[in-house]
Amino acid sequence: MVTYDSTPAAATELSTLSELVDIINGVAGLSAEIGGAETDATVVITGDDQSQDLVITNVTGTPATDLGIVGTAVATYDPATSALNMSSGTITADFARSVQIFDSQGSARTLTFSFLKRGIPNEWFTEVHIEPASPVTTAAPLIDGHIATGTTAFNANGSIDLGSTSATLTAALNIPWSAELGVDAQSITLDLGSDGTTEGLSQFASDSALISTSVNGALFGTLVSVTINDQGVVIANFDNGELRELFKLPIAVFPNITGCRRRPATPTSRPMPPAISTSRRQASAAPGWSRGGPRGLDRRHRRRVHEHDPHAARVQREWPHHHHDR
Repeated sequence: MVTYDSTPAAATELSTLSELVDIINGVAGLSAEIGGAETDATVVITGDDQSQDLVITNVTGTPATDLGIVGTAVATYDPATSALNMSSGTITADFARSVQIFDSQGSARTLTFSFLKRGIPNEWFTEVHIEPASPVTTAAPLIDGHIATGTTAFNANGSIDLGSTSATLTAALNIPWSAELGVDAQSITLDLGSDGTTEGLSQFASDSALISTSVNGALFGTLVSVTINDQGVVIANFDNGELRELFKLPIAVFPNITGCRRRPATPTSRPMPPAISTSRRQASAAPGWSRGGPRGLDRRHRRRVHEHDPHAARVQREWPHHHHDR
């Protein structure tokens, strides 16, 4: 309580504008200064929270009148008033960035996010609006192309506080496109990040910046080419810059491509050991191998090889069980 007294005796009593300014400057969230000529001085009071009204009235006597204070200082920010919001351009946003979205016919539209710092710590007034405003038809309290307004809140560590953020910003946003556009009404959802993390929207002691955005839509595009990458993925390329993966070709990797052999109804068989063939002449010419198996192995050892090596077993079955040394 501030009391006017022609002979002030306490810190909350005043008799001059200078004393009023000192008292106001001692209040968190408020600041004041004297302006004008000495014979026509004024006090300018500024509140950190631009959405709050400041009312000064005569409670006992006429202190406000005696000090030259008349009327009510109204809020300087109100999203529902064109003269007091960011989307109209009257109030300059502390930070604003735009992204492209696409309507049902593939036309690009500009969606802008505007932020204004509140007097309350870690909170920002937020307006989400279409630019220009003419393509949308909104109803009060949404004006000037707004599709959502509210407050974005952060935790003390800079992470997003979805619980304190206005539900109007975290719920699906409906865009009522004007009827003359001939497109369907649209609904979009903002992914501001997981609650309590900095993976999406965050607040830190640095210049505001848009690091990256991702929109799951695109301009209408025409197919211009089809390519296949090194992994065998068939990709359709459109003239709007979009890529669409259509199919993945089955690809097999063989350690010994020269040892492959065609079989009926299958592309290839398993790789054979190098230089091993079903041909009688080629089998005996393989270095280090005989028609019955590896050189230097008796029948017992060859049987063990056959049990563990299907390739050796196949060759053994195709040739007589005799051993040739060179």
